[in-house]
Amino acid sequence: MEPFLEREEATTTSQLVGILPGTPPKVNLVDYGTGRNGIKRHMTQQVPILDDKLFARLEAEVNIGDYICATTVNEYTEAGSRFYLAKFRRVDTITPNGADGTKSKSNGITQISTTTSVIAPLLLDTTKVHK
Repeated sequence: MEPFLEREEATTTSQLVGILPGTPPKVNLVDYGTGRNGIKRHMTQQVPILDDKLFARLEAEVNIGDYICATTVNEYTEAGSRFYLAKFRRVDTITPNGADGTKSKSNGITQISTTTSVIAPLLLDTTKVHK
């Protein structure tokens, strides 16, 4: 794999609403949140799983409707970009307001980190996070 220009990781507590076999297999995740105006909303994303062992573990440990703490990655290279599930853990209890050190299902994104190589300047402004 060629070196990346930028790499973003986002960790969310999401509900697993679908598992789609294929090459690569994908999962459908739903995050719930409240916008600045107080309106409740949800965001659904379809996330590829590039690691066969990670997919097998997900199928063995998680059921549709369960909540997982999922870390997704966006990697940007000269040739393009890729988005995938990097890791997950099953969440047995959703704690409101992040009392357990993570954000609850109603708070969406818990962590975003960006790594930029010195190969090229930033291609995207990742300093703004929309909740």
